[in-house]
Amino acid sequence: MKIIIYYFTSFFLVLLIILSTDFVLSNTVLNYKNCLNIDEYYYELKKNCKSKYRFKKSFPLVETVTDNMGLRVGKNSIPKEKNKKNVFLFGDSFTYGVGIEFDKTYAGLISNDLKNYNVYNFAVGSYSPSVHLYRLKRVIEKNIIPNKIIL
Repeated sequence: MKIIIYYFTSFFLVLLIILSTDFVLSNTVLNYKNCLNIDEYYYELKKNCKSKYRFKKSFPLVETVTDNMGLRVGKNSIPKEKNKKNVFLFGDSFTYGVGIEFDKTYAGLISNDLKNYNVYNFAVGSYSPSVHLYRLKRVIEKNIIPNKIIL
């Protein structure tokens, strides 16, 4: 009888350890929020978001940071200034930089290189020209006018 209680207790403890470990990992390391705000027919990045994002299982986990407009920026991006000219970047996953840190994307390189410009990266994976036009109209309504547009 003692041996049965011993095996049952051992089994229960091992099971408890496995479940506890799974719970802790799934709520810390494995559970990451992403910065996607998904509606029924449209999606965009959340505003003022910082998270880790993996496009596919084979892609690395990459940090995503967005600004107050919901645009992808670098960790140390400086705020936009009204007295600077504006460069708008529109594109899809290539411009967004799926799978790589922002500073290594061409949007990040342009941002770091053009210190006298406000660089707005409107790119999100799978966006199309109709979405670019929609987003351009929305930002112009906010009286943010581009001096250059890169599509």
